[in-house]
Amino acid sequence: MFAGVVSALDDSIGAVHKALQETGLLNTLIIFSTDNGGPPNWSEDNAAFNWPLRGGKMTLWQGGVRGVGFIHSPLLQKQGYVNSNLMHVVDWLPTIYNLAGGNPSDLQNIDGIDQTDVILKNAATNRTEVLLNIDPIDKNEALIFGDYKIIFGDISGGQYDGWYKPPQFYQYSNVDLNSADCDQEDVHLPVIVDCGQKPEYASVNCQPEEAACLYNIREDPCEYNNLAESLPNVVAELQERINVYRSTMIPPGNKPIDPAGYPQFHGGVWQPWL
Repeated sequence: MFAGVVSALDDSIGAVHKALQETGLLNTLIIFSTDNGGPPNWSEDNAAFNWPLRGGKMTLWQGGVRGVGFIHSPLLQKQGYVNSNLMHVVDWLPTIYNLAGGNPSDLQNIDGIDQTDVILKNAATNRTEVLLNIDPIDKNEALIFGDYKIIFGDISGGQYDGWYKPPQFYQYSNVDLNSADCDQEDVHLPVIVDCGQKPEYASVNCQPEEAACLYNIREDPCEYNNLAESLPNVVAELQERINVYRSTMIPPGNKPIDPAGYPQFHGGVWQPWL
C-alpha cells in the first residue's frame, strides 16, 4: 500500500510539473522535505533507516532531527549541489514569502530566518543555532549551536538510542523475505555522511537521562564521541542558550500520561475515564 501511495504521489507531482510547463508557469519552486527522521530498522524488518546517523523518529539524535529534502526549479542559480547548512522548519515562512515576491521585513516577530540565498545560490546561512526541543513534561531538551549539539533527557528510555543499519547489512533467509510486509531494495545512492567505524564505547559514553551530552556534529555527525567532560565550558554555554529560550516559552499543551486510562482498567478497551 505504501509503495502504491508513493507511486501515485510521484505521478501527481509529474502531472503538476507538466501542467506548469505547458502553461508557461514554471517559474516555480517544487520543494520536497521531511518532518523528521524515519522510524529506524528496530526489528530488522521493513522500516525506514537513517544510517549511519544515530537514532530516528521520536528521538533528539541526528537520525531523528536531521531532515533531508530537495528543491527543483529553473530559478536556482546554482544546481546539482548538497547544502548542509542549518535550517529550521520555521525558516520556510520568510523564505517562501521572499521567493514569492514579498519583503521578509514585513513579517514581524517571527523566529524564521530568510534562507533564499542559501537555496538559490548555495550561499552561507545566517542561522547559527537550532532549538530542537524543550519538553518539561518528558524532561528532555536539545540545542544545536554552531558545530556543537547538546542533548539532555530521553524520550524512549534509551530504546531507540542506537544506530540502525539498512537492509543490505543483514542476511535474510527466503522465509524471512517471503514473510516480510514488502520487498526490500538496496540503496545505491552515494553515502554523503561517512563517520567511519563506530567505537565500542559509543553506546555507553553518553547517558542523556543522567547528564547532558555534547557532540561536535560537524566532525562527528553520527554522535559517537561525547565531549561533555572535556568541554564543560561549551556545555555551560549551550545550557544557557536553552535557558534563554526557556524563559520565553509557552507551557506545552500535552499532559502527563494517566495510567487510570489504560484498557486493563476498563474491560480491555480504550474509553473516556475522567
